[in-house]
Amino acid sequence: YKKVVTRGAWMPACLGSWKAPTANNTGGIPSCWESYKKFILNHYRHDANKTTFVISNENIGGTLGNFDSNVCAGMFQDMAASLGDEFKIDLIFTYRHLWDLMISFYYYRYGTQATSSRPRFQKWPGQGGRSAPALSKFSGDEFKASLNALDTYNCLRQASAASARVNLHVIDYGRRNVLYDFLRYLSIDNQTANNLIEESSSLGMNQRAEYLTWNDKIAISARKKGMIPPGVVRRVARNTIDKYLSEEGERSKSIFLEFNCPNDLIREEIFSASVELYQSVFNATSLEAQAELTASFEDAFSSKKICDMDSDAFLLNHTALQKHLLDNSTWI
Repeated sequence: YKKVVTRGAWMPACLGSWKAPTANNTGGIPSCWESYKKFILNHYRHDANKTTFVISNENIGGTLGNFDSNVCAGMFQDMAASLGDEFKIDLIFTYRHLWDLMISFYYYRYGTQATSSRPRFQKWPGQGGRSAPALSKFSGDEFKASLNALDTYNCLRQASAASARVNLHVIDYGRRNVLYDFLRYLSIDNQTANNLIEESSSLGMNQRAEYLTWNDKIAISARKKGMIPPGVVRRVARNTIDKYLSEEGERSKSIFLEFNCPNDLIREEIFSASVELYQSVFNATSLEAQAELTASFEDAFSSKKICDMDSDAFLLNHTALQKHLLDNSTWI
């Protein structure tokens, strides 16, 4: 319980240990849930004005996607029953085109998360470190293992169908204000909701994760070509490249960007999986789903969003960056 209160516990791990109900309807609830239940109940006990408790974590989606159907149906029923008759559970699934979700997840994992906290991305490949896989390779088994959106949705749908106290809501990421739609399900005052929406609208699009991934790939290519001294650590190398490209304004010059794009087979696999997810979420036919998704999917390919930046070609064409990296004063 102390870990839950101090945010040291990991709810996906607790949910992952949930079991299917036994014949006498016992044994499904893991002992770890008792700490979360106590924390949630105390949340309301200390303030009568609090009516909603929000749990939001994308890793939970990955956990639910790995459940058998009988576990999904029973888990949220168990939760509601353990909390008491006055509780109901709203499940909010934000639909996003599968390829957009894949791209976002990839750049988060191998950009923001990897470069800031994952130890194997602080060391060079060959010295105990690893490099980011090609985006087209990530689109397969690794992405499905991390976040199987279709299985996650099916899990939530089964849970909602199994209990009147568990309700599933779908938010379309591409057509509405996601935060506004989400706030509709929370019992908060209008002023607080408006403040949150106004704050989020000022954040704008953040491409930082994409740049971090590109800089890391460029650094690895440059080191292989002998452009980075052996004693320079990986973090320093990618930060040096990032600083140079930012200051010189070269990052925005598409003339230097060349891409390796997925072959037709991988492309078809991504589109088929996207169609299947759309069909399930919006109860559409295959033809309806294809008509809805084709234009957006083609745009994602034509704009190179589903392609890997070719770091070797980038270095070959960017002679100014080569000179900067080969200049000894760069590393002093």
